[in-house]
Amino acid sequence: KVVQQLMIAVIYGGIYSLGDSQSSIQDRFGLLSLIAIGAGNLAIASTIRAFPKEKSIVNAERAKGMYSVAPYFLSKVVAEAPVSAAVSALGGAALYPLVGLNRGKGKFERFVLTLVLEGLASGALGLFIGAVAPTTDTALALFPPFLVLMIVFN
Repeated sequence: KVVQQLMIAVIYGGIYSLGDSQSSIQDRFGLLSLIAIGAGNLAIASTIRAFPKEKSIVNAERAKGMYSVAPYFLSKVVAEAPVSAAVSALGGAALYPLVGLNRGKGKFERFVLTLVLEGLASGALGLFIGAVAPTTDTALALFPPFLVLMIVFN
């Protein structure tokens, strides 16, 4: 995941060199859209396959009354949050100076925080899709419709 984020940052850094012109504003919008879509896509794709593999174990433990769905889901999200946040922050930190985004006070921090929050939300969505799908193949088949909705409502 880390290498993937760094390669994306290098590729986008090679494509985009933002300034203050009208075309640069359009490039900025395109870049930010690509970043939002890519970050969500990466987070969902990395978590969507996780739950179907664990489903039989979780169902057996739930049948024994060890825990309910909500505590399991929340603990899963919280356990994966540090890694997801670190990967998102690293990708954002590498990308920001390479493409020439605004160097104003607090802009970088807000950008990275936005990427981290999107990564966490998308990771939780991936776990949810994986949880409602009976198999990994079904979860992967449900992924494209969610991705299209994320792109449309970007």
